[in-house]
Amino acid sequence: MQCRLYCCSSLPIRSIQCVIRLLSSSNGEKALRHTSTENRTAKWHKNGLNRPLLPGKSNFEKRNIFLMGPPGSGKTTVGHELALLMNKPLIDIDNNWLEPRWKTTVASKLLELGDEQFLEAEGRELLAFNHENHIISLTGSNPLHAESMEYISRLGIIVYLDASREAILNRCHKMRVNRIVGQRTKTLNDILASRENVYENSYDIRIIIGKDETQKDIAKKIQNQLQQQSKFYETTRNGYTKNNQQFLDTLQKGLASDGGLFVTRSFSPLALDELQRLVNLSYPEIALRIMERFPLGVDADFDFCQTMVKDLFNDKSFLADVNQVLPGLHLSSANSINWARFLPQVVFTISSYLQLIEQGVIRLGEQVDVCIPTGNFGNMLGAFYAQQLGLPLRRLITASNENNVITDFIQTGSYDLRNRLFHKTISPSIDILISSNLERFIYLLSKGNFSMVQKLFNKLARDRYFNIDSSLLKQIQSKIQGGWTNENQCIDMIKKVYDETQQLIDPHTAVALHVADSFSKHDNVPMLISATAHYGKFPQTILNAVGSNEQSLSSSNDISALLENLRTLKSTSPMHHELINLPKKSVIHTKIVEATKSAIIKEIKTYLERFSKQ
Repeated sequence: MQCRLYCCSSLPIRSIQCVIRLLSSSNGEKALRHTSTENRTAKWHKNGLNRPLLPGKSNFEKRNIFLMGPPGSGKTTVGHELALLMNKPLIDIDNNWLEPRWKTTVASKLLELGDEQFLEAEGRELLAFNHENHIISLTGSNPLHAESMEYISRLGIIVYLDASREAILNRCHKMRVNRIVGQRTKTLNDILASRENVYENSYDIRIIIGKDETQKDIAKKIQNQLQQQSKFYETTRNGYTKNNQQFLDTLQKGLASDGGLFVTRSFSPLALDELQRLVNLSYPEIALRIMERFPLGVDADFDFCQTMVKDLFNDKSFLADVNQVLPGLHLSSANSINWARFLPQVVFTISSYLQLIEQGVIRLGEQVDVCIPTGNFGNMLGAFYAQQLGLPLRRLITASNENNVITDFIQTGSYDLRNRLFHKTISPSIDILISSNLERFIYLLSKGNFSMVQKLFNKLARDRYFNIDSSLLKQIQSKIQGGWTNENQCIDMIKKVYDETQQLIDPHTAVALHVADSFSKHDNVPMLISATAHYGKFPQTILNAVGSNEQSLSSSNDISALLENLRTLKSTSPMHHELINLPKKSVIHTKIVEATKSAIIKEIKTYLERFSKQ
């Protein structure tokens, strides 16, 4: 198995948010003054770490809280409740800032100037804003003025009140609002659509507003989210008393300097009415809203690669050499050690649940079971976090192949590698004996008992086993269950599914299906299976399993012939177009590095020296 080390330069966390937001944007209509807004957003992201978002900054305690959203989203009424809750004075930009300075109503000023000149005048007045430690209700059109929004972004944190289009239209109809920029020439629905991308690119914290929530409920959610924003990522080996890290640190470092893994116990749960708002959204849109809930080739097997990554991250001499070649460069990992890789695994489970609602399999709030093929425990930990966020999951079931150390651990409380052989199986992504994310799971269940976690995993590294007490084992068994599949059972499951449904599945998914069958024979609760890979990545295994007529090809190493033979199979699952074109592409990575630390360090240094001269 190959393992990759990735290097990255310092990158403000808002740049990462920006990328996700660009992916999640589904509204192609250009908003009014949208070009300047895009430019302004880019500047924000470059300056993100200097803004009063994080504790420890000199202006953190005096920061303003800016409430942003469309007309009718409840900015002023929610602002009143939030001001009471946080004991801060409230300023409504329309009523308490613009009108006193203009000495006329906002509606009259809009009628006098027209849309474009009004936006400019409104923006200029916001540039004169100089208060601190306030709750501020912005106007619906403030985000359309680039310069003024960049200015206020340095004065505080911007909270987006994300209400549904239907709720806003109903509220504005009842209020008979007559001071909305653009309403003389456009419908309110068109105005909301044109501004959507602007709001999506202009906030620090999103508050998803449920259908039946009161202003007081929303204010409490804002207060809770603001508190979560200030939380840190902990390390499983040192707890929350030392080495607290923000998300950017966990992304760049991947692994804590004390040898532990970064983990968070701080996130905002999703209520069912918030979950309802996610139904029918695109996957990137769902991913963005879920991720915001959190404080934001070697010739060896996975276990060697992962252990070596940890070792290199903690080798001060090696890191000093790296910094000498490329100052300011960080090494990071691309597997689920890293939160950037792990967080999407939380999204997978939630997105799958939402798809079941869309397909009519379940109704919102109904429970499902989840069965996940796992080796490093990342997807399973992701499902656990989804459950903690509020997703109604009943049973979490791990599925192992013949490297079934996790199954044995769940059943016995003993994690023992002393007499356990490593098996190379047809489901290689779960050919793992040292499961890093299990460390995170134990840390979370033990309520942050880092001393215990440190002892357990130091013992595993030293003696190749550890045992947990009966109390912790009982707690683990109340959260997850497990089973495993041998090679013949995996192949039989691939053939069974194909014979019965004409659908081709990959070996990892077959492992999960086999285990799931043993848990769901007498139960009407739906079982969600976490598919892992496209079957086309395993042509030899699939052809052998379904009994292809071209038996000689199924044992061949000719990738072109294998993929072509696979494509001829009658299946409801189409062949991936990139895999079809794979044989036409040139091989880029050909060098295999000896499985020793010295050889790996030598190869990395050689690569970095070449890279530094480019």
